[in-house]
Amino acid sequence: CVKSFGGAVQSGHNVGIRTDLSNSINGIRIKDVSADMYLLESTAKLNCGKDYKVDYLTENFGNFTENVSFKGVIGNNSFVWVASKNGLESGKTTTTGSKTISVGQDINISGMHNLMISATINSSDSDMSDNMRNRMIEIIGC
Repeated sequence: CVKSFGGAVQSGHNVGIRTDLSNSINGIRIKDVSADMYLLESTAKLNCGKDYKVDYLTENFGNFTENVSFKGVIGNNSFVWVASKNGLESGKTTTTGSKTISVGQDINISGMHNLMISATINSSDSDMSDNMRNRMIEIIGC
């Protein structure tokens, strides 16, 4: 899904993960799939045996069309996933990179973990400060 945002386009190569995604903390939104509810606490509690959808909104702030690579990591590489969006046009946004996580299968280590999502491009990004977002999660009952 690609959509126009209408934000100010800057010259050069620049993508970033936005922080203003609805129902997100620091730009990372987590939804309990079975309960159909967003987890809005700063530390999201994920129960073993349940599925959670993680998503985020990436924007191309630059004036070039970009191929964007995404990487998600939980903890010390306890669970890693990658995705990509080719042809993200200047001034457009995408939620490509959403991932459903099955707690107990994909990750089964109880306790506190950092969930990190990053977006990178092949060219030199003019502002790397908005390319990575973090959110704390707590795995319960595994």
